[in-house]
Amino acid sequence: VANGDLTLSGVTGLTMTTGDGTADTSLIFSGSPNNINAALEGLTYQPLAGFNGASTLTLVSSDGEYSDTDTVTITVSAVNDVPTVTFPGSQTLVEDDVLIFASTNLNGIGITDDATEAGASIEVELTVGNGTLQLAEVTGLTFTAGSDGTAAMTFTGEVSSVTTALEGLSYRPNLHFNGSDQLQVRVFTDEILSRLSNGTIQELF
Repeated sequence: VANGDLTLSGVTGLTMTTGDGTADTSLIFSGSPNNINAALEGLTYQPLAGFNGASTLTLVSSDGEYSDTDTVTITVSAVNDVPTVTFPGSQTLVEDDVLIFASTNLNGIGITDDATEAGASIEVELTVGNGTLQLAEVTGLTFTAGSDGTAAMTFTGEVSSVTTALEGLSYRPNLHFNGSDQLQVRVFTDEILSRLSNGTIQELF
């Protein structure tokens, strides 16, 4: 079977050549028709984690002289998985300097969500306590609270647009502020909260 594995309901009376009957992608076994039918009654298919789409189960039976091949198409429907936020560790900058979050700086912020597959939108909330945030790009985004260049903002957009906006996100501390600040990132999709990701920003004198 493709994109998953198979588990027989039992292996009593079977001689296993390939696989052991539990979580196998391919099975070859022999036995009496009664024992084989008993093993196939209740056969389970477990798709790979995150997989959705069409999978094909192929069954070849043979009595040594004749054989028969049958296929079954299995359709796995997509579900709304919880989005994932990739967040860097604690960051440090000099007072009144600007901190840029980007993969080229090894501190990029990334969001992964299956809304990518459907071209659907996600909602993102960004907040800091002692400064402002400037997105790298706002094309494709719709702001529902706050605005770009402020301490708190909420916006929606396709995953690709959000990813582009966050690649190069800048944090500008309040004038002469020094100490610890915290960047919070919340991601929502279809009323599912991904997680609250907190990043600590330490400013030096």
